[in-house]
Amino acid sequence: TVEYIGGAAQTVSPLTYGGLKISNPSGVTLGGNATVNGALTFSSGVLATGPDTLKLGSSATITGAGPGQYVSGNLERTFPTGAQSFTFDIGEGSNFTQVSVAFANITTGGNLTATSTPGQHPSISGSGINSAKDVNRYWTLTNSGMIFTTYSITFTFLPGDVIGGANTGNFVVRKFNSPVWATTTIGTKTATSTQATGLTSFSDFAVGEQRLDHLV
Repeated sequence: TVEYIGGAAQTVSPLTYGGLKISNPSGVTLGGNATVNGALTFSSGVLATGPDTLKLGSSATITGAGPGQYVSGNLERTFPTGAQSFTFDIGEGSNFTQVSVAFANITTGGNLTATSTPGQHPSISGSGINSAKDVNRYWTLTNSGMIFTTYSITFTFLPGDVIGGANTGNFVVRKFNSPVWATTTIGTKTATSTQATGLTSFSDFAVGEQRLDHLV
């Protein structure tokens, strides 16, 4: 395990790590694509990927993540076959907005990359979501090589992300299958999270109240 510790911002070398520990309150930034095959541990500080990607092996774990301690940017994870689940501890700026994915069955393993972007989706107007009462961010998940049956996904947002006094109990999830949006089946909802179930592909996702004029 390599630990990055200090008071000044540091650059994480683009290497393959058995374990990686972030213990720098000033944060660290990737100097290129890096891979962690064991434990990614957060003690303090954010790991910012910039244009690069932090890749986690199929046995990799994340511990200690939370507000101020997460991956800001592109987080990729390798998934083996079978029923698999993983929580992507991602966010941006000072916002921790993780997303959890649970696969019913993966028949061909591959990689999944997740990012969280502040602001409304550029195509939110066609989503069927009320853009005056939604979550002011969207998530992007990209599949590389995986073949699977279905999955469920849970998006976590901050109370400050919710605009227009939106009622989170009425939230829906819309999936952007460019150039159109698709509806999803909603699962569990809380004041800071919304789940969609029975999905069969990945893309951009937005969360918010449904427009009254939108047909399901």
